[in-house]
Amino acid sequence: MRLSSPKATYRQQLTLLASALAMVGGQLEAAETAPLRHHPWFDENGGIGLMQTPTARFSDDGEVGLGLARNYPYDNYFATIQFFPWMHTTLRYVDVLNVLYDPNNSFGFNSQQSHKSRALDFKLRLFKETEYFPQVSLGLQDFLGTSQFSSEYLVFGKRWYDLDFSLGLAWGRMGNRGDLPNPLRLLSGHFDNRVTNGGKGGKPSVGQWFAGNDIGLFGGVRYDTPVNGLSLMLELEGNDYQNEPFQNNQNVKFPVNVGMRYRLWEGLDLGVNFERGNRATMSLALRTNLNQNKGIPKFFDPPPEPVKPRSDAIKAMSHDQAQTLFQELKQKENITGHRLFVDPQKYRARLEKSGGKYPFPQTLGRTARIMANNLPKNIELLEMTTLNEGIPISQIGIWRKDLEKAQRHQSSPEEILARAKIERGGQPDWQGDVFINENDNHGIHFFIEPGYRQHMGGPEQFYFYQLYARIGLDADLHAGLSVTTQIAVDVTNNFDGMKLPSDSVLPHVRSDIQQYLKHGQTGIFSLQADQLLELPGSWYGRISAGLLEEMFAGIDGELLYAPSNQSWAVGIDLNWVRQRDYDMMFGLQKYQVATGHLSYYQQLPFYDMLAKVHMGRYLAGDKGATFDLSRRFDNGAVVGGFFTLTDIPATTFGEGSFDKGIYLTIPLDLLLPTSTNRTAGFAWRPLTRDGGQRLGISKPLYDVVTAGRIDHVIHEWGKFLK
Repeated sequence: MRLSSPKATYRQQLTLLASALAMVGGQLEAAETAPLRHHPWFDENGGIGLMQTPTARFSDDGEVGLGLARNYPYDNYFATIQFFPWMHTTLRYVDVLNVLYDPNNSFGFNSQQSHKSRALDFKLRLFKETEYFPQVSLGLQDFLGTSQFSSEYLVFGKRWYDLDFSLGLAWGRMGNRGDLPNPLRLLSGHFDNRVTNGGKGGKPSVGQWFAGNDIGLFGGVRYDTPVNGLSLMLELEGNDYQNEPFQNNQNVKFPVNVGMRYRLWEGLDLGVNFERGNRATMSLALRTNLNQNKGIPKFFDPPPEPVKPRSDAIKAMSHDQAQTLFQELKQKENITGHRLFVDPQKYRARLEKSGGKYPFPQTLGRTARIMANNLPKNIELLEMTTLNEGIPISQIGIWRKDLEKAQRHQSSPEEILARAKIERGGQPDWQGDVFINENDNHGIHFFIEPGYRQHMGGPEQFYFYQLYARIGLDADLHAGLSVTTQIAVDVTNNFDGMKLPSDSVLPHVRSDIQQYLKHGQTGIFSLQADQLLELPGSWYGRISAGLLEEMFAGIDGELLYAPSNQSWAVGIDLNWVRQRDYDMMFGLQKYQVATGHLSYYQQLPFYDMLAKVHMGRYLAGDKGATFDLSRRFDNGAVVGGFFTLTDIPATTFGEGSFDKGIYLTIPLDLLLPTSTNRTAGFAWRPLTRDGGQRLGISKPLYDVVTAGRIDHVIHEWGKFLK
């Protein structure tokens, strides 16, 4: 069934885009308008290209974008990232405005939503452009699942002054005009026919890549005008729109498109085009760079404590003077000092601390200033041991005279770092006086902050959301022992529109998410006790009990071996859990399960990447492995993806075939005019199914132990004196 008119207005689309921008971080700092000569533009599919066709070009490493493009009967919503300098990735939803999601009313509630198709695109650079040879790139569009809009292409690009030329060969939808016979058919009959994968989807449609009787030619030229931020474009499409999904064929009067791209202001691009000889189109895209964007200025941060002259310092440390140091740390910087070790014979002092509201190196710098102002004048080495959940994660020593020289503008952070002593934290090896903070109750932290939940892609409605108040309490009772709780109080949501029950044949460990969203709008997200321990020989341990996450309660134990001089770690977690009631209070359902995983972690020697493998038994009783790869960018943002393969066959798993997703973590320090070390996370799964689901662990040992990674401290050391 066709819909007579689009169901989404421009206002709704812009609202959705603005909401997504808030999750990704947006354009986070004001910047002078830089010259935009030859800057790559997003095409209407979210890749780097012209209008409908890709080029061989790429964005700057770390650039991310969010956008929408309207080209009736299709609306494209896309999120895109330059994950490596040589790989560009785009996730997009194609909204087919004139086709119903459920035309036969198979779900039984007469959904009037238009059809949505998920697509994942990759483009790889094969060869860089040289003086005499073009840049060459290879791309796959919509290569997973039903692949309704799938294409593969090889494209060449060559720049000549302000003109950038592209020429490519396309298989699949982009090449449906069929200008040339498919040359790969000479190699194998495998490439003779192209058939959409269909079915439940979710798997790479390898069998149809580069297949088909014919291929299409596409290409174009971009002219970067003398007007800064304005480019004009001309392209030839390889698609004749006569073999569209859902028999949604389009009238093409002329296969050449013309358009423009203009940078409205920093981070916002506008595209206006005239396509197919009969269609005006428009696109908007927001962009920022996770390597270059360091966040908005910190207007409300107080200046750091000035370092006092050594002549004003005390002669010897006393109990009262140590308590004064602890009080100043707490009152001025919200840093909790636990113990202070002073060895006047070796002219050094060491502080055990935790907390602080600033990024890690900045917290160190402010701690060192307060130490220098409250220690005897003969103390030269200021050592700081940082605790995370009661576990020492880093130990850094600063020479007092370097700090004093910086106060007189005679030294720099780089010079301080060159002489600093930095190592993984451990138990103190100390001779001398020990002072304990008599007001150290190990901290009771209470917070109220806005929260946001969402669910995308359902047949009833594409986007469900909830705004709520998150009320949290974190009580540190003793070294490594804590009790935490998070309660959600609903503000507004549209979950009442959820109607479709789970069709899973597996235990409903996750697919009843709609029930939790509808009945647990106000509820207890978690209420648990955790004991973390540093054990001998680079071993760490944790045991947790309580309401561990939104859907499960029980007991969770973990051991981690993480040698300080290695880039790898290995761990094991064992859990016995029982499913919680939908209202997310204290009630429990009958389903219970024992799960556990053996995990391997490897920090890769390039692009600050982390690989993880988790092997074991999942919540639905299935067995298999989860593979996770993430990259940490220069501003602290982390982007990653994962997939899980278990012994459940794709037909039993259901739509999607296997579990997979992507995630993003953004330091909130980038978004706020005052410093914070809190983060915000966003995760996307194409579907919520029951296979391959792990227990949600709030304090995984690997994250706790590596929170003060030495390479990250060094990378952000420029903040030490701020």
